[in-house]
Amino acid sequence: MAKQSAIYSFTRDERVPGVWQNRASTDAVGVVLNWAASPGRTYQTMLDQDDCFVAFLSWDDAGTQEAADDLDARLSKKGLKREGITELQVDKLRAE
Repeated sequence: MAKQSAIYSFTRDERVPGVWQNRASTDAVGVVLNWAASPGRTYQTMLDQDDCFVAFLSWDDAGTQEAADDLDARLSKKGLKREGITELQVDKLRAE
């Protein structure tokens, strides 16, 4: 089966009010772990900082919309957002 993939940066969504007990990266790791538990989904950690978690995600091509909707719903519950980034942007984050 064909795969889709992307690199995402996960951070707190400033538009969501609330006080969060965990670091943004801690919550993001939990979200991605649970998301990747579904068949055909995988992830690889690229960067883990207090306020930012970056991962390479892949999923079955046939389930693209379902995978995106599931990820967004999980992120929303934790006050997080995702942004697609490039490997060059990951390198810049590592250098900060």
